[in-house]
Amino acid sequence: MYALVVEVDVDTDRVEEALALLHGQVVPSVKAAPGFVAGYWMGTPESGKGLSVSVYESEQAARAAMENAPMPPEGAPVTITRLEAMPMLAHA
Repeated sequence: MYALVVEVDVDTDRVEEALALLHGQVVPSVKAAPGFVAGYWMGTPESGKGLSVSVYESEQAARAAMENAPMPPEGAPVTITRLEAMPMLAHA
């Protein structure tokens, strides 16, 4: 399995807008990706930080999800600071 790790900076003046984007667009898009297994979104948007880890059946699926991930448009309340596919080494 492979994981896609995404770190974001959140505009602390637009937290509600960022959360609406997460729940309305990001989560449904990630869940619909081929090979998707599980996804976790965490953070403290009020402090301006967020992190997600989505797990895929294969490296190919994770890399395809990374390439097809919708990027926040200009002026969005979030900015992606890290986007990386990594092999899963263990899970419990």
